[in-house]
Amino acid sequence: MKNIERFRVLVIGRGNAGKTTILQRVCNTVDHPDIFDGKGNKIENVVVQGTLGRGYHNIKDELVFKSNQALYSMT
Repeated sequence: MKNIERFRVLVIGRGNAGKTTILQRVCNTVDHPDIFDGKGNKIENVVVQGTLGRGYHNIKDELVFKSNQALYSMT
């Protein structure tokens, strides 16, 4: 496990099903994640919450929790 610097998890489910809550539990945090596009640019959380396109997201976007500082600094 020490060789693994970073990994990605895909969680699929309907809106308000608790997908982010599962990730918060796994990452041992209650913080909301920051969102980054595939190029490492930060995306404002408002863009992905409550939009008309809800349910359609770019699979290359990443949620990163501040509680994991090692990965947070990589983005």
